[in-house]
Amino acid sequence: MSSSPQELLVAAQTLAAASAEPLLRAAVSRAYYSAYHHGRVAVQKELPLINALSVQGVGGSHEQLITKMLMAKAPRWTGAAYRLRELKSQRVTADYHLNSEVTQATACQAVDKAKEIFKLLA
Repeated sequence: MSSSPQELLVAAQTLAAASAEPLLRAAVSRAYYSAYHHGRVAVQKELPLINALSVQGVGGSHEQLITKMLMAKAPRWTGAAYRLRELKSQRVTADYHLNSEVTQATACQAVDKAKEIFKLLA
C-alpha cells in the first residue's frame, strides 16, 4: 500500500486537530513531507531539464529540491521554495528540538503552509 502527498496532508490536518504535543509534532512533520513529495512530483513533471541536473554541494535531497525550484526563476516556484524551506525548519524543530514547544497554532500554520505549496504547484 502506498500513500500520496495529498493523503499525507489529510493526515497532517487530522493530527493538527489534536491537543497532545506529540501529535502536533507529527502534524508538522506530515505537513512538511506532504509538501516535499508534492514538490518532487511537480519538479519531475514540469521542470525535467532542471530536475535532471545534479546539484552538488548544496545539501541533501531536500535542499536540492528547494534549489531546483529556485532555479526555475518563476514566482510560483520561488514562492513554493521559500515556503518549503520555512516548513522544513518547522519540521526540524518538531522532530529534533523536543525542548521547544509545538502548539496547535504551530501545527495549523504548518498545514496551511503545505496547502499554499500545493496551490502554487497545482
